[in-house]
Order: sequence, then C-alpha cells, then structure tokens
Amino acid sequence: MANDAQNKNGEVWIYGAFALTILLPFFIAIGAVVVGVGAFFWLVAKLLVAPLKKPISRWFNVEAHSAHWSVMRVLYLPIMAAAFLFASYVACVGIDGYFVDKTMDLKHLLLNAVFYGPLVLASAIVFGLLWRVREAALDTEVQKRNAGAAAEKQVRRIIERTIRRKFDGRTLHGPLLVFRQGTDSEFSVELDHVLTTPKNVYLIETKYRSGTIYADENADSWQVSTHRGDSAMRNALVQVKNSINVIRRELDIPESVPIIPLVAFVGNNVEIRNGPSNVVAAVDLDGIITAFESTAKPGVQLDPDQIIAKFVAKRALDPDAFQKHIARIQRKKSKDEMRRIVQSASIN
Repeated sequence: MANDAQNKNGEVWIYGAFALTILLPFFIAIGAVVVGVGAFFWLVAKLLVAPLKKPISRWFNVEAHSAHWSVMRVLYLPIMAAAFLFASYVACVGIDGYFVDKTMDLKHLLLNAVFYGPLVLASAIVFGLLWRVREAALDTEVQKRNAGAAAEKQVRRIIERTIRRKFDGRTLHGPLLVFRQGTDSEFSVELDHVLTTPKNVYLIETKYRSGTIYADENADSWQVSTHRGDSAMRNALVQVKNSINVIRRELDIPESVPIIPLVAFVGNNVEIRNGPSNVVAAVDLDGIITAFESTAKPGVQLDPDQIIAKFVAKRALDPDAFQKHIARIQRKKSKDEMRRIVQSASIN
C-alpha cells in the first residue's frame, strides 16, 4: 500500500513536471504578448494622446465627459479590458500562425497587420481617450470648471423656463464682450447671464458653492462654511457691480435704465447670511426678480430687444478672443499677486 501511494505521488510529480514543461513556454509567450500590448497602449497614450492633449480634449469634449465620470467609471474597466484583450488576441493569432504553427506566411501576416492594425490602433486610442477622461475627472481644477458650467446651466434653465416668459424678457447667456477691439486698450468682460424686461436689466453672476455663505456686501471676500471647514471667495457682488459700470460706459446705457446686479448660488444646502437681498440661492432667483419687477418705477418702459442688441454687437464668438480673455485674466491675477507681495513686505 505504501509503495502504491509512493508510485502515485511519483506519477503526479512526473505529470506535473511534464505539464509545466509544456505550459510554461505558453504562459511566457502570453505574458510577453500582454506586456508588449500594454507597452504599445502606453506608448500610444503618451506619444499620440498626450502631445495632442489640448486639441483632443477640445474635439472630444473630454472635460465635459469627465463630469459624468461617476457613471462612466462603471464602463471604464470593461471597455479598457475589451480593448486590451482584442489587441492581445490579434497579436496572439499572428504570433501563433507565423511563428508556431507556420500556417501563415509573411504575406498573410502582413495582410493581417494591414487589416487588424487600424483596429488595434483604434483600441489603443480608445484606451488613451478613456485614460484622459479619467485624468480630467481626478483634476480638481477641471472639476471646478465643470461644476461652474453645470451651475450656469441650472440658472439658465430657471431663467428660460420661468422668469423670461413671466416678464416677457430677452436673454443672453455666457457672452464674452470685447471692447475697443484691435487697439492697445482692448479689454473684455465675461458675463454669466443678461436678462432684460420692459422694466429692468439684470446682470446675474452664478457661483457654485455649498454650505453657508457670509456675504457682507462691503467685504473684500466672503466666507464659505461647510462641514469640511471654512474657505474664502471674492466678493461676487462687487464683481457684478464693476461689470455694470463697464457696461454702462462702453454700451452707452444711460443711468435712467435700471441695471440690477444679482448673485445666484448653486450648491448643496446653500444658505446666505449677512448678505443683501440680491445675493440669493438660485432656487430663490424667481422671487427676487419678481420683487424688483413689481416695485419698478412707474412709467419706465424699456425695449428689451434694443438693449440686448447692444450686448450682441460687442459679443465675441471667435475662440481666439476667449483665449485672449483668459490670458488677460491670468496676467491680472499675476499682477495682483505681485502687488500683494509688495504691500505685505516689511521694508523699514
């Protein structure tokens, strides 16, 4: 009995060694293919997708798609795995047919490469694009921009679906106004929302913030308190008022035309404290505009179409104009930071 057991154990070891001898090269080959395909995908992502990061992000609207990453990430791994397995399968078929079984000559191997090559490259590009979307989803600056854009869309819906129709208004959303274009003194102003009614003109600034906002109209910055802690933001009401001063001057809108500055906050559990009534949560926007409309000066009769036409005349639609606007903002921020450093220095 003991000898039988020893014989069986010996047979198991022999069969195991034989199977390992047969399968080891196979697993090594598969591993090499996987590593090779992985390296190819990585190279495509780095050499093709990465250098074209900006145009690809623009063409495929990567940043906007990254806002839906919570849904997309469910498909992320399966799609990535499918692209990877497809490329690995094509590589294995070619290697097996040409190098192992010898059933495929060089001509057929090249034909397969011509046929399957674009598909494999497309799989690698899909891999790179999804990787880029994932990067954008993890980029806090991108997600801040996405949150701001989503907030502006929400306020736009509120204005268009209820307020504009209620007061027979005209609207303009997200215009970039360029003044003194083509001169050394050229400058631009970006507005979130313009609403004109027969009684008032409203400039509405949208902000995405959650929690409690302490909106002192005279303070340089406002405090934002959430369960995660406190932070500061610049006084958005001053921002809108400055825009109004520019609009009046550059569009030649007389003082007799009332322009109302409004700040609308979109976020979770928004509460405004210590602030004026024209700083509101977005859900209360209809109420504050209704109050201004119902208490407007008697006899005021504006032409909403004519006023909106003044804004449209200065609106820039060229993408280059927006890039110049961003560059001007960045230069101003840099200059303000330099000024802050100098003012806080101790010289004497």
